[in-house]
Formats: sequence, structure tokens, C-alpha cells
Amino acid sequence: MHIETITERDDLIIRRQVLQPGEVGPWHTDPHRRFSVVITGEALRIEFQGSPDVIDVPVHPGLAAWDEPELRVHRAVNTGGVVYEEIVTTYLRGA
Repeated sequence: MHIETITERDDLIIRRQVLQPGEVGPWHTDPHRRFSVVITGEALRIEFQGSPDVIDVPVHPGLAAWDEPELRVHRAVNTGGVVYEEIVTTYLRGA
């Protein structure tokens, strides 16, 4: 997984995140509210550590959505046949 910080302030971080087809991101939590915009991609799977729960998400360029905090440890898997790229704005306070 490639992660590039575009800009960072006290109240937010904007990052570009890229997963190659079949690539798995690191285990993590998301303690803050986020807004994501998909640049490229077809399908993403969210896996939860120590759980059989998975979320399969069909995605497409231009898909934009708010994501609420997720405190369960999870990771993303690019299950599509093309590169998955997104821009994520993480709000560190408020929003």
C-alpha cells in the first residue's frame, strides 16, 4: 500500500492511498470521521481482525462518502482487477 500525505494541519489530514490489485493494507483503526473520494477502483473488501465479518464494497471512480469512526481493528483488500486509489480527508476535530 502506498500512502502519501497531501497536506496536514492541526484539525485535518488529506492523504492519497493506493492499493494494487490483490494488495492488502495494514491492520488499523479509524478513530476520526473521514470523507473519501475514489479515484480508481472496482471492489474493496474490509476485513476485521479476529472476526469472520467482512464488508464487500463495490466502488467506482467518483464515488464519494462520509465514513464514521471505526474502532474495530480492520484492513482493506483490493479485490478488484485494477488499482484502487482514493483521497481521504480525516477530520481530527469536530466535523
